[in-house]
Amino acid sequence: MQPAYSIEIEKQMQEVFDRLSEKDKRLYAGVEALKFPYGGISYIAQLFSCSRNTILRGINELKEKATIPKKRDRKAGVVENKLFKNKRILMMCFFLF
Repeated sequence: MQPAYSIEIEKQMQEVFDRLSEKDKRLYAGVEALKFPYGGISYIAQLFSCSRNTILRGINELKEKATIPKKRDRKAGVVENKLFKNKRILMMCFFLF
């Protein structure tokens, strides 16, 4: 089987793969494997040094509706609370003068 990606791209993909959580690794490997009409699972399994079962599980998880929850990196309302607090401080300073 010929490599589908250049060696440089493969190295970048491996670096990204190594930084992901286990679930994200399965999903990423599944997405990459689905890009190929034939031999994608084997190619990605070899590229990422993971089992074919891991990739198949990722593909199955991708088919589920609630696979990728919309998670937040930040707590809701933190920015708004700080802005409100700063606005209140500015208003107090304005009224003092």
